[in-house]
Formats: sequence, structure tokens, C-alpha cells
Amino acid sequence: MTIEKPCSEVDPAWWSQFLTTIVPALEEGSIRLREQLTTALPTYWVRYEDLVLNPQPVLIELFKFMFEVDSLEGTVVEKRILDYCAKGHTAATVYKLKAQP
Repeated sequence: MTIEKPCSEVDPAWWSQFLTTIVPALEEGSIRLREQLTTALPTYWVRYEDLVLNPQPVLIELFKFMFEVDSLEGTVVEKRILDYCAKGHTAATVYKLKAQP
């Protein structure tokens, strides 16, 4: 099944009403979920953008949280994080894209 046109183009009035109805409900549900989750479980929030743009401090803080320690200084984990970050963006490359014919 292929979609010929997106909903926003087929019925712009419906799409606008849908967005103004659903987005606030999703936001409220997300806030409520976060509040309930953080009081029930130890929770550490990471922004994807921060992890991609500046991974070293994010990874260090994340592992400090997971291991419940104040510092990673001198640990194998710190060495692995530093090694990973030294590779730059190529460290996260799983495979190379095929060349287009």
C-alpha cells in the first residue's frame, strides 16, 4: 500500500484540528509518565543530540550514575570512553553505505 498524499495535504483542516487536539494530550502524558517514572525508579535522562554532538561528558555522567560513583577517574570504563570518543564519529559507524550505481 502506497500513500499518494500525506494527510496534511489531503485534508488540511482535519490535520490542523488533529494536531491541536493530540499534541497537548501526548505532551501531558509524557510529562506524567516522566514524573511517575522518576519517583519510582532511578532514572537518568540523556538527550540524543548531546550524546551525538559531545558524547564524552554524557557517557561519563551516565556511567557514574549507573555505577553509583562520584568519579570514573583511573577506571577501565573511563579509558574505554576516552578511546571511543577519540575515534570521533567513525566509532559509531556500523557499516558503510553502498555506492549508488
